[in-house]
Amino acid sequence: MDEYVSNSSAQFIYKIGKEKKMQDDNPDETIAKTLWSETLIDALILGLQKKVPDAKIKELIKELQDKGYQSTYIINKVTKEMGAPAAMRVKHLMGR
Repeated sequence: MDEYVSNSSAQFIYKIGKEKKMQDDNPDETIAKTLWSETLIDALILGLQKKVPDAKIKELIKELQDKGYQSTYIINKVTKEMGAPAAMRVKHLMGR
């Protein structure tokens, strides 16, 4: 497994999100939150491509859902980017 994906990506994403969260008083708050969420989606896609363990994928899915993303949106995004097999994996991990 690629060490960069399994550890450094999560730390990098966390750091970016923390920096963007500090901008909450900024009028561009919505843009920052959207960028953070899109970064999480990109991390999910990258994790699926690199075949990271299910536990890491579930963490990303949960974080996206906690941010208000509907399961169908996540599944559709994965389907568009990676195809049906990856979408089935995500559905399975969501318990759907």
